[in-house]
Amino acid sequence: MTVLKASHEIPRAEFQRYSGCLGALCSAAGWSQINNSDIPCGAGPAALLHPRWLALVINYLSPARRDLVADLFRERLAVADYVPSADGVERLPPGEDPGQQIDAERLPSDAMETTETMFVVHLPSPIPPADEDLPEAFDSHFHADRTCRRLFGDTTVESPLDTLVDWTPVQAPSYPVKLVGGVTCFCDPEVWPASLPTRPSWKVSLGIHPRKIAEASPGFVSQFIRQCAEPGVSAIGEIGYDLMDGRQHLAKQHQLLETILGSTREGLPLIFHVRGAQGDDLAEDLYSKLRELVGQFRSPEQTTVLHCFHGNLKTVRSWLEAFPNTFFSVNGFCRRVKASQQEALLAIPKDNLLLETDSPYLGVTNNVRCNLPHYIGDVAQKLAGHFHMSPRELIEVCTANGRRVFLK
Repeated sequence: MTVLKASHEIPRAEFQRYSGCLGALCSAAGWSQINNSDIPCGAGPAALLHPRWLALVINYLSPARRDLVADLFRERLAVADYVPSADGVERLPPGEDPGQQIDAERLPSDAMETTETMFVVHLPSPIPPADEDLPEAFDSHFHADRTCRRLFGDTTVESPLDTLVDWTPVQAPSYPVKLVGGVTCFCDPEVWPASLPTRPSWKVSLGIHPRKIAEASPGFVSQFIRQCAEPGVSAIGEIGYDLMDGRQHLAKQHQLLETILGSTREGLPLIFHVRGAQGDDLAEDLYSKLRELVGQFRSPEQTTVLHCFHGNLKTVRSWLEAFPNTFFSVNGFCRRVKASQQEALLAIPKDNLLLETDSPYLGVTNNVRCNLPHYIGDVAQKLAGHFHMSPRELIEVCTANGRRVFLK
């Protein structure tokens, strides 16, 4: 018997989920079941739907053709129907969302495979576009200092931004881009930079991460506020609320926000971090509490960025109503979402959307444990379906928005 084998590797978790759907479809349609690893020729209609066969065929398409195929999938799969009823496909138990219960900032990228809450079609991109055809990309949020510490251990890097931007990843991106700029965030009091980096098209944001409230002494907060007035600072953040360690620090986090908002100059974009307690996947109350607080110190014209956004439709609408210049920045944390979060993502106007890696966290590239700004195209490839766009369109939209917000 002739056997066809595909040369392109498919992530095991995705292969198993797809194979489960295919097996259920064969049972329902009365087709012959086929082996999960090999495709015998003449096996019947199921062979044409086998993931290895699809990967092999798509392998020979140009990048533009692959995007077209992806668009065809998106047009025919309603977002609310991404979770089939077939056995073998992971579903979200009623009332649960394991994705938001994970401390994503301490989680290796491959561990995120266990948090699937939707069935999403990801098409392989083994053939990179030609260099002259690469889309320009802007990473709206990453941590150069934390990424360098993960790459080089405890070694002190004199210029983490330059080191990171000039770094050549050991593993090439699945969806390569031309990286033209981004925003690096410094928010750790215990390893505060001695001087701010300067590099054209790469901007600096200063903040105090809400989980570092214990390290934010009064003296450091005063130093931070003074430094925010320096010309090399392009944004303030990340700042905000985080209840992953419990509610015992909420009052101090709120007090710190009041101090920062009341003492820093207006005009700079504010980058907010919001994360609820265990089980509070939408953090609706925290987003509302933050919006009301910002309204006490800033005008409706204030530019705000909701970093690592994972809220619901009500949160999107209320922030846009209060602050029309609100931007919703998405990353690998959103690759698997609940229906209520998907509804919110689709409600975000294109002009208010940003794309980020949150490097070194939330990697989406296979076999890569340290995320990098160089993988921003891979993030777009994973998230494009949530916005009914091709990866290239999502990159182009978010790059234009990033330049408009941070490169004024």
